[in-house]
Amino acid sequence: MTRKHVAGLFAGLVLMALASGTNAQLQSSKLGLQSVSFEDQRREILAKLDDGESYVELAAADRQQVVAALTRMQRVYESSAGSRPNEIQRVALFNDGEVVNSLLGQARADSRLVCERVHSTGSRRIQRSCQTVAQRERSRREAEDYLRVRLPDVDPKEP
Repeated sequence: MTRKHVAGLFAGLVLMALASGTNAQLQSSKLGLQSVSFEDQRREILAKLDDGESYVELAAADRQQVVAALTRMQRVYESSAGSRPNEIQRVALFNDGEVVNSLLGQARADSRLVCERVHSTGSRRIQRSCQTVAQRERSRREAEDYLRVRLPDVDPKEP
């Protein structure tokens, strides 16, 4: 082998080693696997609950459940004081984590904005109407309730 080949192989090995390390870092950052402490995540969730923009569709009772679950999780982490929680504590952490994830996930889905193009009454002009999923569901329920009160003999769900 010539000197150029050896230098090329060495440079290739160094680049592969560097790439594998950065590749693993890139993979973990793409998957959202940064090591963030529970306290940081808890603070972020509580801040988003209070900001008035995130999780606006979360009901007051659900909001209380999220805060209570986060508080219970915090107590478990504080009581274990750096050691690994026991099996019962791990199950409680898992269950509380599921409560938080499901409630916040549903609130995120309900806060999704859906836009449609509608014709104004008496016009051919098309306007864009945007509402959250929860607002659309509320409007649908209110219209059904209105019809139920105004026309008690008609079922709004029948064609």
